[in-house]
Amino acid sequence: MARELGLSPALDRMLLHGVGCAGGMSIMRAAAQIACGAAARGRPARVLCFACELCTPNVRHDLAEAEACTDISQLGITAALFGDGAGAFVLCNDEGLLRDDNGNPQTPVFQLLEWGNSTLPDTMQYLSCYVDPTGFRTVLTRDVPSFTRKAVAPMFQQLLPSFRDKVGFAELDASSFDWALHPGGLAIIEGVQAQLSLTDEQLRATQQIYKTRGNTSSASVLSVLDLLRKMGRGKDHVVATAFGPGISIEMAMLRRVRERGD
Repeated sequence: MARELGLSPALDRMLLHGVGCAGGMSIMRAAAQIACGAAARGRPARVLCFACELCTPNVRHDLAEAEACTDISQLGITAALFGDGAGAFVLCNDEGLLRDDNGNPQTPVFQLLEWGNSTLPDTMQYLSCYVDPTGFRTVLTRDVPSFTRKAVAPMFQQLLPSFRDKVGFAELDASSFDWALHPGGLAIIEGVQAQLSLTDEQLRATQQIYKTRGNTSSASVLSVLDLLRKMGRGKDHVVATAFGPGISIEMAMLRRVRERGD
């Protein structure tokens, strides 16, 4: 990637691997920490983040398992639930924002104000990934939606007070946000929607990506955010959240950056 973009060989690089569907949010968190660290040192930060998913290693394993299977009821369909995908974004601190010919900083799309992550105790057996001789073996049980829908509200409530302070609106609640939820399946989407009493309008980008692209693992939530920014004015604030092996949850709270008079 650095070679194709003509970036410096001395560029700082970081590889995140094994974070599954939470990857898009994991890399956003890592980029935010890098940018904050650079700001503390008085340095600009401009972090290119991208997620790339290939399902072939999973399909290869599932096909090998199917060939060796003697009980059709034990066949796994995990590989059929995922698709290939990629997504990218650039995260900057204030010093790293690109500037126009007059020296004024260009207007970004979102401002990342809060983020967090957590792993639900004793849930690895429900969602995990292993390397086998025939490829990646994914463990994905029917219990995952019940865990994920219960994990979103506590993380949201944990981050909300600090976000309220930063934007200056004490009355914000779940209804005040557009939601970029990882489209991991209908049970996850509907479960989180019911848990937080979200409207279809708040989840419009998630539902559209689920219908048109399905689950592309780490790239999925980036696709949702990309679509959401193109779907009209929307709400001033956005929550992005995704889940990964562990079971882990990643969440970010963003503010739309409006042009003057918008």
